[in-house]
Amino acid sequence: MRKYFMMAFMVMVVSMMAAGHAIAADVNAVFMAGAAKADITPEVFPLTRAPKVTITGVLDSLTVRVIALSKGPTTVLLIASETGRSFGPVFAKAIARHTALPLENIILTSTHTHAAPEITEHDSVLIADMLQGKKAPKDLAPDKANLLRWARKSYDNTLAAVDAALRSRRPAAVGIGYTESYINVNRNSLYVDTRDIGWNPAGETDHTLAVVNIVDSNGNSIACIMHYAVHGTVMHANTCMPDGGTAVSADIPGIVSGYMEQRHPGIVAMWLSGAAGDQNPIIQNNMYAPSPKTGKPDETFNNDTNILYFLSKIHFADAEHALKSVGEYRQNPDLAISYIADSIPAKKTGTVGVNLQVMRLGDIGFACFSGELYSPTGRYMKEHAVLSNTLVVNHCWQRPEQINGYCADDWTLRNGGFGLRQASFAPGHLNTTLTRMMNSCFEKQGLPTYQKGDIIYFGAYPQRAGEPNGRPRLAWRVLDVGKDGTLTLITDKIIDIVPFNLNDADGNEWSHSNLRAWLNSKGGSNASGDTEGFYNMAFNEMEKKQILTSKVAMHSQGKFIAFNRLKKGDNWEYYTTEGDSDTEDKVYALSGEEIFSLFGLSKRARFEELGYDPHNYTGAQAKGTAYAVSMGLKVNDGRNGPSSVGYADYWTRSKGAQDPGKTMSCGVFLGSTGSLNVGRSVTRLYGVRPVIRVKLPR
Repeated sequence: MRKYFMMAFMVMVVSMMAAGHAIAADVNAVFMAGAAKADITPEVFPLTRAPKVTITGVLDSLTVRVIALSKGPTTVLLIASETGRSFGPVFAKAIARHTALPLENIILTSTHTHAAPEITEHDSVLIADMLQGKKAPKDLAPDKANLLRWARKSYDNTLAAVDAALRSRRPAAVGIGYTESYINVNRNSLYVDTRDIGWNPAGETDHTLAVVNIVDSNGNSIACIMHYAVHGTVMHANTCMPDGGTAVSADIPGIVSGYMEQRHPGIVAMWLSGAAGDQNPIIQNNMYAPSPKTGKPDETFNNDTNILYFLSKIHFADAEHALKSVGEYRQNPDLAISYIADSIPAKKTGTVGVNLQVMRLGDIGFACFSGELYSPTGRYMKEHAVLSNTLVVNHCWQRPEQINGYCADDWTLRNGGFGLRQASFAPGHLNTTLTRMMNSCFEKQGLPTYQKGDIIYFGAYPQRAGEPNGRPRLAWRVLDVGKDGTLTLITDKIIDIVPFNLNDADGNEWSHSNLRAWLNSKGGSNASGDTEGFYNMAFNEMEKKQILTSKVAMHSQGKFIAFNRLKKGDNWEYYTTEGDSDTEDKVYALSGEEIFSLFGLSKRARFEELGYDPHNYTGAQAKGTAYAVSMGLKVNDGRNGPSSVGYADYWTRSKGAQDPGKTMSCGVFLGSTGSLNVGRSVTRLYGVRPVIRVKLPR
């Protein structure tokens, strides 16, 4: 990736210089990014915060992180503080004045740690007076006086970080990766009739962990953004201080950010909360369970920091996996941001205002909400977004009129649950209204265009051993862009292993193959015995509507060269895809001819390594996901030379041949070296790279 980015960046530099521009002066020409962070740990105590928390000391420090993004006339600041709420409207307006940026261009959010002080709407007058230099009232309570001192430090250090991030902007590229993290659980009580806060593993939970990485022209990370849905409540109301008081802690989000910055020196690692209104850590210091004696809710608090570090280590390992899974980097992504407000029916009469701050960074969307959305709402918005890489962000409170509390999902509104009392709106409107608002912004901002070779995330499929089916986002590579805007996509990696047919007697024709049936969820099975099939497993109903039916030709006019292992002597022979019926499929595999025409000749093949003409090899080599390898995908260990290390075999749809005794039916597969091969039974467990044709919204 670094070499590819450097080459493209140098081409861009040379072009700019040829046009008479200096890079430093022509900020409008390229996407720029910078980042900085600052300490905001309180120094005076006690401090109080709801509910019933008295902070008397420090366990670990608090940080505010800033990412500055620019493209042309647009500059966006993303500011995340390790606090319960964002710094709020007073800070937002002051930062806007300081930077001369529109308020809508400043995304002010928080990690929502509960073991930290926070500024509420009730503190706004005091904070505004403080920023204007007015003295605090003499009779101010000690905890409020200490809050003002902490707010002053936080404001000054935040502005310093903002200035540093803006100064450090440089040409950058952006990529995104996904995995799953299993540290969250639904907290609508499963056991207590009042459906108050609790522990509910049967409730809806989104385990998706996304990592957006921003790199400079040398491929070094400027900043990464980790996005996940969980409350920072492991240390809520902890009793870690000697006096039994609560110790300040950045909780899981802050600890994980620190781990990332330690592992990658120079990076600013920002953690953003997803739709986590109903999501708690799977275990925490404040524990809720029904009393065995009374059956009523029993709440306890303790000082077990091992829980914090245990979950943080797990979450960090997951974040590292997502970071490593970033495929391609968009080198000059579009940058757009807008603010939109609307209303939904209230519980009784009238309406309730709702709003979103919506940012598009290339093909990555950020839908930022002021309050706390629940997991079902966040998932609905992501699944119905016109951008497949959409992240729903909580706690982006920056205006007085905005909701900054719980916004329960429809199930909770109808059945009861934690946060119900704060919801002032009627069920049946929040999901669809926010989604319409979000998509309206994306469409007005202009959706990204795609080119051959781009990576798109669409659908979901296991990426690692042990992951449940259908969660992590699936990476696809653009094979072709149609004149009508349709995209032909192939999975970036081999995603599973499947026999072309279960028996040699079933032949080697695509039209009634096990591979075709499994890909299209029409029967068939993979190596693990799954019969649900790829189509149903990988795509939700919205995504299925975007997948077009393709006419899959089995009568090609071209030809391809393949190595026939059944022959003696000269094993290379030309073949055509023929002798079978054309089909209509949602998902299919490439033919031998398409392998050559779409990927071209190999740039890795060397006669010295392989002993054959490099023109017999294609550039369609592929590696497998960790999940495919765990299922049994065999990976080239270097026996064919270093250019083949890590690659594996996968099926095409083309017919192969039968052995001389006509007892073995052979398909055509692409070998790990990049050559097409005939001479292996259709029952072999080779890899699969599904192909689809989609029409994404414009």
